[in-house]
Amino acid sequence: MGRIQKTLAKASKVEQCAPMAAQLGGVLESIQSCIAVLGQAAAGGELRKALADASLFLECFGHAVVAWIWLDKAVLAAKSLDEASGDESHFYQGKLSAARYFYRYELSEVPGKLKVVMAMHGDPLEMDLAGF
Repeated sequence: MGRIQKTLAKASKVEQCAPMAAQLGGVLESIQSCIAVLGQAAAGGELRKALADASLFLECFGHAVVAWIWLDKAVLAAKSLDEASGDESHFYQGKLSAARYFYRYELSEVPGKLKVVMAMHGDPLEMDLAGF
């Protein structure tokens, strides 16, 4: 998490990137909370239930990693925009737009999905295979 925290610190100082840094920071806190909840359940003997939504958790974690990569690229793009012109300026604006898109349309769904994982409903464990 050290590299991600460094990126968050840099991004929070860049006007165009600060909102994304705050959003990713919140998602990372939610992921850590989710890990704690699942760990407690697993330690308490409910390993299968804790792991029932593992694929959804991994999707959320993967989105956080991709968001971090986009944030790192957005910081570089924002800093490079000051000296850019023409096509180069459009290129950097495109990077910032793509990062904002990912945050708005993809990363914004992660907190809700993590709530589903933390609820540990166990629905995947209760499915009747004969129904398929």
